[in-house]
Amino acid sequence: MNYQHSHERSIADPAGFWAEQAQAVSWLRPPTAIRAIRKNVAGHRLSTGEMEDLVARHPAVAECAVIGVPDAIKGQVPLGLILLKDGSRIAEQQLQRELTTMLREQSGALACFQRIARIKRLPKTRSGKILRAVLRKLANGEGVDPPSTIGDPAILGEIIDTLAVYARAG
Repeated sequence: MNYQHSHERSIADPAGFWAEQAQAVSWLRPPTAIRAIRKNVAGHRLSTGEMEDLVARHPAVAECAVIGVPDAIKGQVPLGLILLKDGSRIAEQQLQRELTTMLREQSGALACFQRIARIKRLPKTRSGKILRAVLRKLANGEGVDPPSTIGDPAILGEIIDTLAVYARAG
């Protein structure tokens, strides 16, 4: 049984789980299934959620978020916002090399995950959920009013500063 959703083909297994044909290992149960955000990177649709999951597996990473940031050549490239574990002394260049290698092995070279930004904290709701939609808007240069559910609105300024440094370096 095929299911058409936003130009992506999905299949259902006999138990009612859904998966995209390209990723038969990630089964989702409808109707509460939440699709990972897919970014168009160099003409290919890649899941930032999948990249985020792989980045979070690194032993030095406490928390992370992967967002697509504008790129003049490729359209968008993934940027990992990384919060390190307490006591982690890994150099940023070494962490970037290790994460790039890990993602190339797991997702393929197409993911072109080559940029990370170390941060002190991520914007979260008071219940602890990362505000990924806010991060995407900030990365695209859109104005963002602090959501009423945000734990600390001052974090948005820190993220804007981090993204501005990335934009100058990238």
